[in-house]
Amino acid sequence: MKGATVPLLPNHLDLEERDSAWALRGNVDRDYDVFEVLSDGITIWKTSVEDEEDATRKLDELAAGKSTELRLIHRPTLAVIATRNGPKS
Repeated sequence: MKGATVPLLPNHLDLEERDSAWALRGNVDRDYDVFEVLSDGITIWKTSVEDEEDATRKLDELAAGKSTELRLIHRPTLAVIATRNGPKS
């Protein structure tokens, strides 16, 4: 849905990010996706995980030793469940 203007909520992916995530996923039975947010705002899908506990563990594993932000997204709702290395408020 290119060109659509959608308000970007801090705990949701925009439509383009959501569409990219679906295109890259592979296994649609997964409930959680992990994304890396680069300093220029580009979001990169890293992996999908079925269980929230495993997803949180994978998020911690991927964030270790990195300075970039990582987000755990609940795929059905697009809600951000957890972040690592995010901006400090």
